[in-house]
Amino acid sequence: MSSLRSLKLALNEITSEQSLEKLKNAILHSQLKELDLNSNNIGNNGIKQVASALGSISTLEKLNLSNCNFTAKGALPLFQILAKNSRLKELILDKNFLDGKRLRVLRDFIGNNNGLHYLSMNHCRLGEEGAYFISQGLTKNRKLRTLLLSNNNIFDEGLIRLGQTIGMSSLGLEHLDVSNNTLTDEGVIDFAKNLAENRALITLNLKQN
Repeated sequence: MSSLRSLKLALNEITSEQSLEKLKNAILHSQLKELDLNSNNIGNNGIKQVASALGSISTLEKLNLSNCNFTAKGALPLFQILAKNSRLKELILDKNFLDGKRLRVLRDFIGNNNGLHYLSMNHCRLGEEGAYFISQGLTKNRKLRTLLLSNNNIFDEGLIRLGQTIGMSSLGLEHLDVSNNTLTDEGVIDFAKNLAENRALITLNLKQN
């Protein structure tokens, strides 16, 4: 088995079937702890192949799939497989089109993966529905420390849902970014009220609302 532990392929124009097949084989014959595919236009088909390969290894700890041009359809098999990886600590999915209405699987992924410490989903079009599924998943997760949700149009309702969950004293979330989410005074006030019992949150980013 390959001794490969870290594979960084950001901005490498991995799009063809041939290049995706080579990537899949590299993953399958490795003991990867870190995989970075940032800014490769692999789309739903590519994500499906990557997810399939990742399901065959149990060593992955860090995964960066930001700006890879996949949708909720592509994210479905990815989340299903990553939910089973208890070693995964860091996941970055920024700038993909994940449409929160279709991401019920996100709730199960966050709730079932209790190794995850860092989740970044900036610019993913999650909306209120996406924030709702995330908040549901958080009720079962005790390890997540950083959650980045900038630029997702979660609006007041999405923020309030998150606040109701983060306000639970047993939750360990320390850093939350909800900047640029079209929030108003009313939503933030209700959110703040829900945090009355929270003793874990250290950093809260509310810029550009």
